[in-house]
Amino acid sequence: MPGAVFLATDRIELRTVESEDLEWINGCRNDPRIWESMLMHTPRSLDRTQQAHSDDDGRIDLLICEDDPVGRIWLRQDGIDERYGNATLGYWIDPEAWNDGYATAAVGLMVSYGFDHLRLHKVSADVLEFNPASARVLEGNGFTHEGTHRKEAFVSGEYHDRHSYGMLVDEWKGMDTQVDR
Repeated sequence: MPGAVFLATDRIELRTVESEDLEWINGCRNDPRIWESMLMHTPRSLDRTQQAHSDDDGRIDLLICEDDPVGRIWLRQDGIDERYGNATLGYWIDPEAWNDGYATAAVGLMVSYGFDHLRLHKVSADVLEFNPASARVLEGNGFTHEGTHRKEAFVSGEYHDRHSYGMLVDEWKGMDTQVDR
């Protein structure tokens, strides 16, 4: 059962990760449709997943839920630079819930949180070339394609481009379709 509601819209809730959620997270994380696009090359046991979630690394890590969990979203600690106000966003959706708009809604909500509550100046995210759906999620939330790192990711025996996206707080403030604040 997902934890407390941290952020919510009429459509989704971003909830804290509880120990009961780790088996579901581990199952999704080991699904090739998720780990290949996230560059998580090694399998992870449930014990390792529990250990990773017991570390207080300062990362904001939440479950994306409708009623039950459908995905995960986070701002990484190593991607949050308090001096400059930059953070790196990551997310994945359970393949059973793909194409239902959960990622788009969750990214909008998390970005709003980052700019409104963490006083971020910029949020960045990366997408591999074979994941155009994720690029559409970012672009639909106002992110700008900032560059291509050519043939940087090795997945399934081939090198693939990694695309970098970013959004500045001023761009976000000027958007007409922000999450209700």
